[in-house]
Amino acid sequence: MERAKIDKHSLRPHKKKIILGIISIISCLIISVLIECFYYNYKTLTLSDSEQSIQSVPFEKKRNDKKIILNLDVKDHYIRKLIIDYEANNDTNYSISYTYNDLYNSQTDDTITDRLESTFNKLITNIDKDISTIAIEFEDGKNLKINNITIDNSFHFNLRRAMFIFLFLILICCALFFFRSGFKTEKIHIYFATFASIIGLMFLISQPIGVFYSWDDQTHFQRVVDCFGGKISYSNGEYNYTDTDIANSVGRDAINSSEEQAIQNDYIDSDINPNYEKSLGRLRNYSRIPYLPMIIGYHTAKLFSLPFNVCFMAGKILNLICYIVLMSYAIKTLFSGKRLLAIIALLPTNLFLACQYSYDPVVFAGLTVFLVKLFNIFLDKKATLDRKSIIIMATSISFACLAKAVYAPFLLLVFLIPKAKFKTAKHSRIIKIGSLVLFFILLSTMALPAIGGSYDDSRGGDTSVTRQLVSIITHPIDYLIMLKNTVFTEFLPKLFTSYTYSNFAYMGPLDSYSNTSIILFILIIFACLTDNARNTLSKQKRIATLLATLIIILLIWNALYLSFTPVGYSTINGVQNRYFLPLLFPILFCIQTQKIKSNISPKVYNAIILIIPAILSCFLIYDFILTPYSF
Repeated sequence: MERAKIDKHSLRPHKKKIILGIISIISCLIISVLIECFYYNYKTLTLSDSEQSIQSVPFEKKRNDKKIILNLDVKDHYIRKLIIDYEANNDTNYSISYTYNDLYNSQTDDTITDRLESTFNKLITNIDKDISTIAIEFEDGKNLKINNITIDNSFHFNLRRAMFIFLFLILICCALFFFRSGFKTEKIHIYFATFASIIGLMFLISQPIGVFYSWDDQTHFQRVVDCFGGKISYSNGEYNYTDTDIANSVGRDAINSSEEQAIQNDYIDSDINPNYEKSLGRLRNYSRIPYLPMIIGYHTAKLFSLPFNVCFMAGKILNLICYIVLMSYAIKTLFSGKRLLAIIALLPTNLFLACQYSYDPVVFAGLTVFLVKLFNIFLDKKATLDRKSIIIMATSISFACLAKAVYAPFLLLVFLIPKAKFKTAKHSRIIKIGSLVLFFILLSTMALPAIGGSYDDSRGGDTSVTRQLVSIITHPIDYLIMLKNTVFTEFLPKLFTSYTYSNFAYMGPLDSYSNTSIILFILIIFACLTDNARNTLSKQKRIATLLATLIIILLIWNALYLSFTPVGYSTINGVQNRYFLPLLFPILFCIQTQKIKSNISPKVYNAIILIIPAILSCFLIYDFILTPYSF
């Protein structure tokens, strides 16, 4: 009886936490609904019934060559959403220029640029201003017919925005709970997984369904769709969102509001375009392995005959889950530098890519798991190279390098593992020979496409791997000088600028990210300098890791010169900042010094490292994804 009473008493704190959690979730839900209803509809609620909407706005139409200019008769009228019904035979760009009263009641001019899709028949643009004058100019109005223009000032409940607010409040509650419970370093992988999951969901609900939002996402999605080879029958959504016929794609330029997203989704889920078939070869399916999370998500949803938009989202969700699971495992098992790795894994660019059709998060996570296991063997006296570690290391780096073989030189660091970490001398020889064989196999995947004639990238212009190699061989000195100058002048900016840490590809003006990136850069350097308690990596291993990193950097530039740069150019085109993100952790880990100590309490330290990047990501998502695409 006494024991039963003790057990019952010990459960009370857990029950209190569960009840408190439920209350917090319900409170966040209520607050988010109230904010959406009253804050975002405040202006609407103050309007009279006659001001709620105008079913047909008078306008004057003028023609100038191919252009059409519409001057709307809406002087001194509040416009929340401007709706244009039209018929068009071709796409065209258009701009909405207007004069409005700002907060100081002064006349201010502004312009909104967008694209009209002939596939649809309605434009819905957010204005949310007290308008004095407004004009709309269509670049090509030759086959454009304007049927009606409407002003909609009625009450709107934006579910995406309400969900975003709800998730933001949940993130704040989690941060407060973690802080209250001590923000323990041994649980930092749990904190990372929580914040990354919430921010990932924010990305997913804020971004429209479709491609042309991230780097090469239409190409990656096509590979997911075509992963099994053979005879492929495309649905309407697959037809529009793969790069098999980009001219028919419905891209990001057409979306300017949540209503336009709904129109696009209805079209994509329909069967307007007849299905078409294409026969594909089954060779080089090894290159599809890094797409496994997206393939599993997309094709599993497709097996259940779910709508295309649900299938499309399922692929993204599995990619995000894979990234979070692998990075959480890496942070949890890392012997030294957990905070440094956590902040790098939480960078806005990395989380953005994890929510796209992209193999970059798989590459980053796979390489990180390999390096973590390797560094643990170097640093932890108890760690040995057992069968489990060998399988994890070989699988993770293969998973990553089948997508981008340029990172394979990290495998050569296995030769630095001390003999004492192996069971026997024979075991040591087998593992090191096996690593060398795997290194050449992975590196050969760069050459196989070139041998098969499929490595040239037409997006770069007049590209040819064969002719580019001839150019290098005939002008070796000039090429080496160009390579040296390029690497020395461009590497550091590509690793430490706003284009790296907080880059949302085609979804925002990069210059607006500079202040955010400075904050993130300071936090990363702070973690690098102070999260060093057990980093006793020898000088030999540090130099070897940095040397392997340098080889990878050179391989990245060489690969892009061969495949993406026009033959004979004196510059190297196509090298993007994201290619260097997987190198950030090993570089910073190797330059750490134990001479700098931090007296900040672990509780405050971990809160700073994790909460600041998470909050910055939320504001960036709100400004550059939710507002322009989902309001």
